[in-house]
Amino acid sequence: MADSEVAVCNIALQKLGQPAIVSLDDNSVAARECNRCYAHVRNTLTTSHRWGFAMRQATLAAEAAAPDFTYGYAFPWPTDCLRPLPPTRNDLEWRMSGRKILTSDGATLELEYIAKVTDTSLFPDTFTEALAVKLALQMCEKMTQSNTKKDSLKDELKAALADAKKANDFAEISAEPPEDTWLSAMR
Repeated sequence: MADSEVAVCNIALQKLGQPAIVSLDDNSVAARECNRCYAHVRNTLTTSHRWGFAMRQATLAAEAAAPDFTYGYAFPWPTDCLRPLPPTRNDLEWRMSGRKILTSDGATLELEYIAKVTDTSLFPDTFTEALAVKLALQMCEKMTQSNTKKDSLKDELKAALADAKKANDFAEISAEPPEDTWLSAMR
C-alpha cells in the first residue's frame, strides 16, 4: 500500500521513466500533471468496480421539500458518495435526479454506495498498482509522447485491473458457500 498520493504518483512516474516528485505542488511538469490527473483517475477507478475498501452504507433522511411531481421524497447523496448502488429490494422504485435519489417508498432510505476514498493507506496493494498504471496511462502522452509506451501501459493496466479485481473478489467470499440450486430443487 502507498502511504500518500505522492507515493502513488511516483510509481506512475517511474512507469513513465520520469524522475520522482516530492510534492504535488512541485514546480515541475510531472508534479503539475500528477496534481491535474490524480483525483480524477482515482475516482474513475474507484467507481469502476465494487472495491471492498470503498463500499459504504447509510440511512438517509428525506429532504424537507418533496420533489415537484411523481415521487414523494428526495434524498441527497452522502457527501462522500461517488456512485449509489441499486437497491437490493426489488420492490423499491427510485430514480436519480442530479445528486438526489427520488422515491415514494418512505421518509428514510437505506443506501449502499461507493465512496470517495482519499486515504491511500486504505488502498490494497493491487488497487494501488492499478491506480498507478491508470495514472501513468493518463499522463503518458504529455510526459513521453510515445505511442509504444502508451500501448504497453494499456496492456499493463488490463493485467493490473484483473489482479486487483481478483484480489478484491476473493476478499469478499462469504464463509458459507451458496446452496447449489440442483440440490435445493431435489428437496
